Parts: sequence; C-alpha cells; structure tokens
Amino acid sequence: MSRRETTERHSDLVVGYDGSPAAAAAVTWAAGEAELLGARLRIITGASYSAFAAGPYAGPVIQDLEDGARSIGEEGQRLAAKSLPASDILVEPIVGSVSNALVEASADARMVVVGTRGRGGAASALLGSVSFAVTAHALCTAVVVPEPSEDRSKQGPVVVGVDGSPASAVAVDHASDHAVRHGLSLVVLSAWQRPMSPGLQEASWGMPDPSWGESARSEAEENADNAVDSVHERHPHLAVDVQVVEGAAGPALTAASRTADLVVVGTRGLGGFDRLLLGSVSRAALHRTACPVAVVRA
Repeated sequence: MSRRETTERHSDLVVGYDGSPAAAAAVTWAAGEAELLGARLRIITGASYSAFAAGPYAGPVIQDLEDGARSIGEEGQRLAAKSLPASDILVEPIVGSVSNALVEASADARMVVVGTRGRGGAASALLGSVSFAVTAHALCTAVVVPEPSEDRSKQGPVVVGVDGSPASAVAVDHASDHAVRHGLSLVVLSAWQRPMSPGLQEASWGMPDPSWGESARSEAEENADNAVDSVHERHPHLAVDVQVVEGAAGPALTAASRTADLVVVGTRGLGGFDRLLLGSVSRAALHRTACPVAVVRA
C-alpha cells in the first residue's frame, strides 16, 4: 500500500543533482518526501558552458555537456525510483546555471532540495555547491541535505527555531506538519543572549550585568510557549519539547542538528535566524549541519 497522504496532485518537489554523495542524499530525501506528499519529483542537473560559449569547438563541447548532464540525470532518476514510480520522476538536464534553474523552478514548486556540497575539481561544472545561492533566493521552502553520517541519530526529532517573528511562526507550522508526517516528535528551540550594560562596558571591560538577561530570557520563553500553543492548535497530539538556551541562535541550531532528523528555520526573523542562513553564520552553518535544514519562506 502506498504511504502517500493523498492521491491529489500537489506542486512538484525540485531537487538538484550532480552525482556527488551530498546530491545523492538530497535526491533520496526529496524522493521520500515526494512519495509521502503525493507529489512529482523534478530532478534538475546540468553543466555550465560559459567557458565554451564561442569559438569553433563550441558546438561539440556543448553537445558533450548536454550528454553528460543527461547521463547524470538518469543516475539521479534511478536513485529516486527506489521511492517513486517512473511516472512521478521528471529529469531536466540543462546547459547553463543550475542554481539559476533551481531558483526559477522554485517559483511554482512546493519545495526545492539541494545537497550541501557538489563535486569539486573538473566535475564542479556539473552542479557544484549551490546550497547558499538556493537558500538565499528560492521562492519556496528550500531544504539543504548533508552527506549521510554514521555517527548521528537516524530518527531524531524535528527542531524548529523560533524568535517570535511571523517567519518563525510559518516555520513552526512547517516543522509540526513534517513531524506528524514522519511520526516524529518536535523540539521548539528559542535562543537568547544577555545584553551588555552600557554603564559597565568601560569600567568592567564589557562584563554583562546579570540582571539584564532576565527580560531577554523571559521573551525567549514566551516565544517558545506561544509556538507550543500554535503547534497544539494544529496538531493536538504531537509530542513537543521546549529548549530555551542562552547564546546565539546559529550555534544552538547547529548543535541541535547532530541529533535531529530535520532543523527548520524561517528566512526573515527578528535578527538571529535571518543572519543564521543569509548572513553571519550562513555558509558555515549550512555546510556543517549534521541533518537536513529546511529554510521556510514566510
């Protein structure tokens, strides 16, 4: 019996594939999600011809690139076929910017999925590492999948970062739906940082005033409680744990990824989570994560 939630056709899931281990993990992950959601899977693979766009050998070189992209796409199709019927898998080999193609495809996709890093060296012309570009510009939820690791939990909880913003509220909905779909528990993580007391910065070399952290911690606790209330309105029986941690959001979520099945964040938070994915920790956080990370558009 199919494990699909419904036979109704949803928007397609889109995944980038270049033959690398991380891309293979991305295709496998995306195919599993497509099977659960009753969606088709579009596998986009390709090569850049910018260095060979002109000259007497442009035609043969471009043809070779097209053939190579098609061959790699067929490899991705075989991976996806372990979860999906052939009729639900579309392979789209292109010659050009794969990151641009993925972003364009995200305009009418339910989700776009990429691996954390692509092939290096001479093979890097085939997809390369487009995770940061896709998460920064995709018009739908973007998921970054790392290479599989044997030293982490295979079935951990779904972890969602909250900061009280509208974007994190949307992330909470996505995370709770994913947890229910996969039969997992949910962890609501809210981070706070102790402010610096201006009056102490010069006299005490910037040592924090302990009393200044109370309001920040209280706000983080309130954000977490509100998120839990929202989850229980949507999924009354979902098991939810709360973690209110002191420190920056980026390292806290990266640490949580070591035992999580999925980490979910919004793209436009009140500061922390926006910087996590598109600023201060951006590429490092995405490439070091131990589990898939979903970047949910508000």
